[in-house]
Amino acid sequence: MPTKRRTTRFLSIGLGVLLIISAAQVAWWMLDQWRFIALVEERADRSDQEQVRAAERLLELGETPSAVERVLPAIRVDGRRVIVDPQRDTAQADERWHRLNQYGWEGGFFLLVLLGAVSVVARAVQQDAVLRRRQENFLAAASHELKSPLATALLAAEGLQRHDLAPEERGVKTSRIVRNLLRLESMISNLLDTVRLGEGRFVLRPAALHLQEALAPVMRNLEDNCGEAGVDLSVDLPGDLWVMADDEALRAVMRNLLDNALEALLETEQPRLSVDATRGAHDVSVVVRDNGCGFDPDDVDLLFEKFYRPGDELRRGGSGAGLGLHIAREVVVLSDGGITATSPGHGHGATFEVRWPLAAPPS
Repeated sequence: MPTKRRTTRFLSIGLGVLLIISAAQVAWWMLDQWRFIALVEERADRSDQEQVRAAERLLELGETPSAVERVLPAIRVDGRRVIVDPQRDTAQADERWHRLNQYGWEGGFFLLVLLGAVSVVARAVQQDAVLRRRQENFLAAASHELKSPLATALLAAEGLQRHDLAPEERGVKTSRIVRNLLRLESMISNLLDTVRLGEGRFVLRPAALHLQEALAPVMRNLEDNCGEAGVDLSVDLPGDLWVMADDEALRAVMRNLLDNALEALLETEQPRLSVDATRGAHDVSVVVRDNGCGFDPDDVDLLFEKFYRPGDELRRGGSGAGLGLHIAREVVVLSDGGITATSPGHGHGATFEVRWPLAAPPS
């Protein structure tokens, strides 16, 4: 087991032991206070009994009841019967209940604060462990994402060095090189965008964009990828839609959503992908829908977290480094838009909807 994981495990065990010991100490303190109150009450009762006997002796010696009550303020003489002042008993009972209530609330409050503090620390340790696993998986994924297209492009380039290639084969190899270089560019762009978003240096320059024209390069690349993967593609981007967005941000978001959809279709029979855009009252909605692997509806918020990859995060299950959807959400939020994801469940596809502010066509 790696050293960091052992440290995290020992820290979790230590927090549990600390909580148990502290809870035991608080419980012992409360018990000790209650025992002390019982001891004080027992001494007070003995003192009262001694005063009763003293009062009875004084009466036998001929002292008047008023003189006895003056000498012993806690005693009341009712005829020849000697009793402890009832008001004093009531006051002592009230004081006893007040102190027991005080110790109970104080002890409970201390336990609650302690439990809250340990819970916060334990949650932080757990989140740190999860983030560390995601980062480890990210390093493996990023290495694969950088190495795989580079190796493919290199192999195709070596093939181009042969002079006896037919024009069709040369065109196939050239296209393969371009696609893999675009894949490398996308990965590197995601890494840079993640750093800039984390440091608050992601600058947007929104302008009125013709949606169809702005997404034309992304759609051409999508058509090539779908053709190669055998994906049934449907695109409906009306030519009268204008959005207020940064052109690079718009393309980055859509490229990440489409890459995510293609990844979800890898193991799907008769894969289908659709991209549709519609005008709303104040925004333009672009919907990316696939019939791929889908996701658990309970994981919808996790999808947009940095480095998150569905399934076992310590094992690779396809391409991707867990950055695309995170970048998409952050960029869309910075653009005053919104993004949502829905899925009926694993194996039933997914739908991603991104909304961009509506813009008026330039006059």
